[in-house]
Amino acid sequence: MANRSGQGNNVAQSFSILPISEMGALFPLIGLIVAISATQLLRRRKIAQLRSDSSSTH
Repeated sequence: MANRSGQGNNVAQSFSILPISEMGALFPLIGLIVAISATQLLRRRKIAQLRSDSSSTH
């Protein structure tokens, strides 16, 4: 039953996402971590490929 005084069950409003000022610094940091991880992964794959190529030719 709804409360007629205008104070109904407002559960959905209590879970609204508030803007956080630190989020502006968080997204570039996540991007930097992803870029470093991807670079390291590609570097490891290239080194492994070079090692396999050099071992198969000798």
